[in-house]
Amino acid sequence: MIKFSKQSLLAVILGTVAVFFWVGLQVYNTAKGSTLTKITEKQITALDPKLNVEVIENLKNGISFSEESLNQVTVSTKAGQKVPTPTIVR
Repeated sequence: MIKFSKQSLLAVILGTVAVFFWVGLQVYNTAKGSTLTKITEKQITALDPKLNVEVIENLKNGISFSEESLNQVTVSTKAGQKVPTPTIVR
């Protein structure tokens, strides 16, 4: 039969308790923790079911923009940066 000293037996018992404690904490953390990131939570939030009726009516009425109003669009950029000029394809 193998003889263990009191210190060896105490070390084995404390080590075993520590391992069980660590495993228990990991199981608890996995069960209670969320695996979703902030971005995923934002993406899966419910959409507002209210429809903007005015926009739908505008689409039904076929509102269009004149070429003049489209040419008056301003684009702000950082200082010194060139603004690309759009080309109108006809």
